[in-house]
Amino acid sequence: MTFRYALKRVLRTPWASLATVGLAAALCVLLSLLTDMRARQERELETVYDTMEIRCTVTSADGVRTDGLQLASAIDCLIYDIEGYGLTDFIFDLDQKVTFVVKLEDKIIEDPPTLTAISSPAAVPAFREEYGVNVEFLAGYSWESMRNDAPLLVVSEAVMETYGLVLGDSLRISIQNALFFPDWLALSDEPRAFRVIGCARGMQTNTMYCSFRFMKTQAELEGLPIYSESASFVLKDNRRLEEFRAAAAEYFQTPDATAGSSAYNSFALVIQDQLFRETVADLTRDIRLSNALVPAVCVLCLCVGVCSGLIGVRARRQELVLMRCVGTPRRRAFMLMLLEQVLLGAAGALLGMLGVAAAGQGRSGFGAACLCAACFAGGAAGVAWRFASQSVAALMREKE
Repeated sequence: MTFRYALKRVLRTPWASLATVGLAAALCVLLSLLTDMRARQERELETVYDTMEIRCTVTSADGVRTDGLQLASAIDCLIYDIEGYGLTDFIFDLDQKVTFVVKLEDKIIEDPPTLTAISSPAAVPAFREEYGVNVEFLAGYSWESMRNDAPLLVVSEAVMETYGLVLGDSLRISIQNALFFPDWLALSDEPRAFRVIGCARGMQTNTMYCSFRFMKTQAELEGLPIYSESASFVLKDNRRLEEFRAAAAEYFQTPDATAGSSAYNSFALVIQDQLFRETVADLTRDIRLSNALVPAVCVLCLCVGVCSGLIGVRARRQELVLMRCVGTPRRRAFMLMLLEQVLLGAAGALLGMLGVAAAGQGRSGFGAACLCAACFAGGAAGVAWRFASQSVAALMREKE
């Protein structure tokens, strides 16, 4: 009986009811968009934390030079954490390289190619896609093969053409000395057999690449240290960026543009985190804005419920007075007024949810519809209770 009465009251004022339903639907759509945007921003923030690379490069004190630094074993200890201290806990992938002057057995060459030992292709900027270099590997091999201590080679296209090589050929190479280091760091010039497993198409320099781990093993067998001429790494956990910066300050100084570029200067660490910090700051700001707007829209729904309730109750003042005069209980009068507004709010929320679902955002639409309808009903309930709790005399004394 109560429901049918409330439904009749809604249908008797179609234009006012449609306006209320439309406003509730618009608020539901807005709330759904805000909650969906906040969820999307939170997912993007997690993606940034998990996937964006923060590369850190060891440089000379001026923060510029990255080759021929003669990184001492002390720096290696800081990176490898040999003595139980250092930055190993923060490092995901260490990239090192060292370049050697070599000669090819049984070949008299005026300008022989250099051999660069690398820990990963990231240690060589020329391998980046923007430089137009495409590495072709022998079947069964890849960059992962270069991470072990096997004598394998990736050669430039110029070397491949100059010496008539094909993938799978064997080259015997004598390593004379490291390019940027004193002669006493040279390995023995005993020829070593390497297998050509890759060709860097598009690379015209006379360069060959082998595994840094292989050279390190060879140096250890001969009782010699092997130093890096460059070192860089990717941060393991971006959430620990500030902790890492504090730890790195104990071992590396801040880059100083006036320090000069001598390879014997103390070392600095360049942390390429500007893009990461700006992205995180932007997403965090947007999430905070969304968190502030969602309650604001809920308050707006509450206010609309109050306004709709006031308009509906004031339009039926005489009817309410008559109902009270004939003995209708206050609770029943309250339910009649409230149910009418709840129907309008629920219809608007349902319409908004259907619109959001049609736009492909159904996941957030249901929650937004429930929240919108609840806020709308809460505002209407306050108005209905105010009028239902008044005496008949007080209702009659109020001005129209």
